[in-house]
Amino acid sequence: MYGDIDERFYNAVCDAFHDVIEVAAKDRELFDKWNSRLCSIVHDSNGIGWGFYDYLVEEYYGIPWVENKD
Repeated sequence: MYGDIDERFYNAVCDAFHDVIEVAAKDRELFDKWNSRLCSIVHDSNGIGWGFYDYLVEEYYGIPWVENKD
């Protein structure tokens, strides 16, 4: 899926991020508390692993109250 170091590592990180996003998408208060960290994770992942950043962006912008800044 990501074409470099260890696909299992990236899959595990993506699974964990997905789980956090699911919680944040259901609880606005937690989202507000975690949002700056979630943004940092997404931003800091740019350029790491093939498709990794794209996956995190897609997950993050899937939260109902996140505005897409295209």
